[in-house]
Amino acid sequence: MPNNLVWSGPDLEALRAEIRAVQSATEHRAFWGEPVGPGLVLAADHGVYLMGWHKRPELAEGERYPVAYAKGLNPSADKGWYDKKVQIMGGDDDAAFFDLSAFDLAMEPDVVEFVIRVSVNSYRTAILRKTS
Repeated sequence: MPNNLVWSGPDLEALRAEIRAVQSATEHRAFWGEPVGPGLVLAADHGVYLMGWHKRPELAEGERYPVAYAKGLNPSADKGWYDKKVQIMGGDDDAAFFDLSAFDLAMEPDVVEFVIRVSVNSYRTAILRKTS
């Protein structure tokens, strides 16, 4: 059974901000040396998060770029984040590129939850819409 990474509430809004940043970017970074075009990277290192994969301005020392942490996987806010990361993503650091089109549904106003289902061999996205 796959494990789910979830973005809802403020985490979903942070994800939407990352998507908008990629949409408005004029230059995009290569991923593992390959040109990939606009997208986001799912990173599992100090937390698990999505971040826009585009060229960004230099930051001042000590500043960090914004990212969208998955629910329960923000080291600054969630106790037990590391055990949850290991359960879902494994113990090693990892990164996976997602084309921007994978997030089209996340931008729809009635979507209340964006999910990435993680299994040994794949990632799949899903959404939950608010019901009337």
